[in-house]
Amino acid sequence: MFGISSDHNPQLGQISWDDHLANISKKLEISPEEGEDFMELFFAGDQLNMELVDAIRMYKQDYKIGILSNAMTNLEDLMKNDWKIINLFDAVINSSVEGVMKPDSRIYEIALEKLGVLPEEAVFIDDMPVNIDAANELGIHGIRYVDNQQTLKEINAILKEE
Repeated sequence: MFGISSDHNPQLGQISWDDHLANISKKLEISPEEGEDFMELFFAGDQLNMELVDAIRMYKQDYKIGILSNAMTNLEDLMKNDWKIINLFDAVINSSVEGVMKPDSRIYEIALEKLGVLPEEAVFIDDMPVNIDAANELGIHGIRYVDNQQTLKEINAILKEE
């Protein structure tokens, strides 16, 4: 799904979501309407992790919260209109807007700048070890997401160190 537009990466903002969808439809030799159906099915299993959303609401009372994603151009629209969670974030750092993706150190620096925090004041959560390693190299507290309980336990341990 992500490699179809490899010469114009949608996660780097080199093409729009609509252009990416057109490329997928062309590659699969299906109509644009079937392409939209395909994408809907592709993402059908994705669900908001409501336990983590509730935790974000709680942490937001005392901390700045950002989202750093290797996403496509439609991320903020989804967060605002579909998931209705954009108000939980002080900053949305989207690779397709910034033109740089995790694990490139520049995307973490952009996130720190937008949130107005120092690396040692930041906690970064991701499920990809390479992304955690890149954050740690900058002095950011990296947590590898395995499950909710482990992640929340590690966040709280870091916050208690303050």
